[in-house]
Amino acid sequence: MEDNFAAKIVIDPFSLLVVNSQGELKRIYCPFLARCMIPINNLFQYEAYVIDMVKTGTSEDIIFIIQGKPYLHSYFNILP
Repeated sequence: MEDNFAAKIVIDPFSLLVVNSQGELKRIYCPFLARCMIPINNLFQYEAYVIDMVKTGTSEDIIFIIQGKPYLHSYFNILP
C-alpha cells in the first residue's frame, strides 16, 4: 500500500509547542509571558515581557515578537 501522506511544515505564529518541567508537550498561545535573561536593546534583564507572536528566522531560529520588534527566543525563559 502506498503512503499518500505529504510532509508539511505548519507554522502557527500565535502559539508555540514547549516541553514543561514534567516532560509533557504543551501548546501555549500568544500572548504569553517570558522573562528576558540577557539585556537586549531596550529590554531589561529579568523583566517579564509579553510575547505577541512567534516567527522563524532565515536560519529557522525561533523569533519572539515583542511590541512589534523581533528578538531571539534563546534570550528568554517562558514563564508558567
